[in-house]
Amino acid sequence: MYSKEFFASVTVAAALLKGASASPLDETSKLMARAAQDNKIALTPTALDIGSGKELKLSQQENYFWHHPEEGVMANMTIAPHPEFRMLNSNNFGKLVKTTDCSNENNIKVTFGDVQSMKDAENAWAWVHKDPKNVVIYVLDGKDCGGKNGRQPYYIKDIKYDENAKTADMESSIARWPEFADDAQITINTIAKAPGAPNAPAKRGIFDDIGNAFKSGAQKVGDAFTGVGKQAEDAAKKAADKVKEEAEKAKKLAEDEANKVKDAATKLGKIDKNFNIALNKEVEKNRNILKADVKGVNLQIDCVDCHTKGSLDVDMTISLKDGFVGHAVVKDDVVFHLGLGLTASGAVKGGAPVLEKSIRLFTAGLPGFTIPNVLEVGPTFNIDAQASIQSITGTVHAEAGAEMVIPKGNKIAIHSNDKTEVKPTFALTPASITAEIDMVSRVNPLFTLNIGATFLKKGVVGGVGVAAPTVDLTTGIAASTKGDACPNEAAKVAAKLAVDIGVQVEVYGGFTGGDPTPNKKVVFEKQKNLLTKCIPIKK
Repeated sequence: MYSKEFFASVTVAAALLKGASASPLDETSKLMARAAQDNKIALTPTALDIGSGKELKLSQQENYFWHHPEEGVMANMTIAPHPEFRMLNSNNFGKLVKTTDCSNENNIKVTFGDVQSMKDAENAWAWVHKDPKNVVIYVLDGKDCGGKNGRQPYYIKDIKYDENAKTADMESSIARWPEFADDAQITINTIAKAPGAPNAPAKRGIFDDIGNAFKSGAQKVGDAFTGVGKQAEDAAKKAADKVKEEAEKAKKLAEDEANKVKDAATKLGKIDKNFNIALNKEVEKNRNILKADVKGVNLQIDCVDCHTKGSLDVDMTISLKDGFVGHAVVKDDVVFHLGLGLTASGAVKGGAPVLEKSIRLFTAGLPGFTIPNVLEVGPTFNIDAQASIQSITGTVHAEAGAEMVIPKGNKIAIHSNDKTEVKPTFALTPASITAEIDMVSRVNPLFTLNIGATFLKKGVVGGVGVAAPTVDLTTGIAASTKGDACPNEAAKVAAKLAVDIGVQVEVYGGFTGGDPTPNKKVVFEKQKNLLTKCIPIKK
């Protein structure tokens, strides 16, 4: 009895080849280091009045939003500057301002609606004069002051006030986001394209607790004076009322801060937690993977039918501290289908592979996002293949393959402490063999989804690798003069197939550099025997 082995795998993560020195994912990711530049939508600053529109205070952290209404995409960036800076968001006090003149980028002039607003600004911005090192980052929106991209940060080193003109003259210069960012993170979400459904009231949580604590304390103050006398009682009541009043002010201020993000979301429509990546890709029928003639061996391997279907909902947060963190949840069943055809002839015994070759079958830049000077995100989907032959005696044509489905709702955590939940199902494609020879070969198509990004000039990357379906077919020739080499089949010669199938899921995420797949780890793997089958050999 002779033995044959026909090994085929579809993978986006790793090669599952014993003794392999490196995962094919590493090689594939090197080819995808640059995010696709031709398939991105540009997000623009949102023109939202968030909060009261009368908040003049400087802050050590701010939120900024960009969106694309037609595509239903929103980005929310939280940024904290270095200690010598404070942030000032023009959207926070827009209702107090009459005009802002940015015609001279070195001298921004803000004209207030009234003298009191100007005086309030002078008090709120006094920090800039307390130390020569203190600098305000003033972020302005709009076509006049927001520059060509609609939002521009400026360094403010000095401010002079004119009560008669109700103006604040700022000594300014152009700033760039990466220069002053100490910590920052950005989250990409989707928003409903047709907003209208009201959002449920936000739970105040800790702010309710703060307010309730003040009220409780005020009540206790009042109780302590009970029975002391009318005058003392009145004084206690006034004290209690004062505490309640201050508590309400504190609570309202805290609630206003908490509501900024919610208010922005309400104006834009319903916020979901993810954006969708479609994986409906097909390699052209009978696409050649390998065709070679080496050491007396002729080999041709084709993708008879190789395709993927389905989609993933992806949420991701990119930060200067942690790099890439996210999740991929199957929205529509994700199908990896591999149907291969192999034709080979020659006479080579086992040992090191005599033929090895890699080829890119398909590549596509999926829709990404760009925020000029802030963020570039470019998902890329590639289908590669590696093929080799180790031993062969004779001539053979074989067809075999498998399909794996990852069902809707399955979740893969990317560089996250959350749990990965994958429950794949498997099925074989029809198999056939047309000769009675000995052969050992391997074919590894590589399906790779990679998300590369640049955030404030820092490169990050994240990806999901699904090595599936890996298919091991071991064949041995069976012969019978009676013509029943296979039970219930009229064949004198047949190939006995033992089929094992498996899946491996890898994820990676972090900063780019020497490692194309940073923090890579296997989060799920499974092997199982699918069937043992007898195939009549065609003559």
